[in-house]
Amino acid sequence: MDQYDLEQTGEIAYRDYIEIMTKKFADWDPIEEIKYAFKLFVADDPSGMITVWALRKIAWELNENVSEEDLN
Repeated sequence: MDQYDLEQTGEIAYRDYIEIMTKKFADWDPIEEIKYAFKLFVADDPSGMITVWALRKIAWELNENVSEEDLN
């Protein structure tokens, strides 16, 4: 913020926001993000498989209402 909010108003211009976000997403590696997400699903399962239990747990943590049919 300090780099863009030189007047210390606590705000930045829209064009500055776009510049910041463009730089942020330029550094984003989708393969690493997918690997990280997969690890979250299999963290509690030594088999390395995504289980229905893991899906249910993640859905609950994200406050998503997913039916048992959809989980299965």
